[in-house]
Amino acid sequence: MVEDRSAAERKQYREKVQVARDKASGETVQYLNQLRDQVTDSKAAEAVAMLHAQVNGDHPDYTRPPDREPFGHWHHSLTVDPPTVVSTGTNTATVDVTLSELHLFDSDATVHARFIEQADVLDYTVIETPPQTVAQTGTVQFNTDALNADTEYAAQAVAEASVDVQTVTEFSDQTVFVTGV
Repeated sequence: MVEDRSAAERKQYREKVQVARDKASGETVQYLNQLRDQVTDSKAAEAVAMLHAQVNGDHPDYTRPPDREPFGHWHHSLTVDPPTVVSTGTNTATVDVTLSELHLFDSDATVHARFIEQADVLDYTVIETPPQTVAQTGTVQFNTDALNADTEYAAQAVAEASVDVQTVTEFSDQTVFVTGV
């Protein structure tokens, strides 16, 4: 009889016999792994995979969705490298920006460069270049003539691409340079 057991024994019995609310048994996880690949409606497959990942993502039997549609948004990757300063002038700068990874997105990436004035004030200046569309990995060049002379700036690249119903924005590390006198 269950009532004659200690609290620890009752807990052990519950864990052995019942499935916790937030976790499934190994058999259930394996079944959901198989079920996910059998669903033909892409929206339903995404919903099953998303729910499965939220509930059972840390279970040892859980497998990530495959690297194919309709599960591409689980595997998308976008990487933009820090800008390389090509040249600087009194109030100008030219930087090369490399988009090193654009994988499983629904759209081309848009890339632009930011020039951030390095000042010890809260009201610093940020100059952004117009975005360029990049269909695949590669390098694009950005120019600006709106900088101040003899001033330290940090150049930063920003890339955006859409996957499913979200837009992913990736910021690079900054590259510091000084404009001419």
